[in-house]
Amino acid sequence: MTNPKRGEMLLSLGDQKFPVKITMDVIMRIETSVGKGILKIAQGLSEGDMSATSMVAILTPILRTTGKDYSEKEVSGKTGLRKA
Repeated sequence: MTNPKRGEMLLSLGDQKFPVKITMDVIMRIETSVGKGILKIAQGLSEGDMSATSMVAILTPILRTTGKDYSEKEVSGKTGLRKA
């Protein structure tokens, strides 16, 4: 069971679902990886103006909240994403 008030959500990627938690640490890691503030990132996502590289940089720290240390290679689909 997820609790959105605590930043918990169920992330669906293809036919897999991952219980993730968005924390300030995750947001800071995303900002650092992408090189933009979270509001600019959100704007780019809503406008469909985001590169695949940026999407991997966003998804990797989010997926790591499942407890598995996913690599960017796994997230990009080069080796396949396995559930934690």
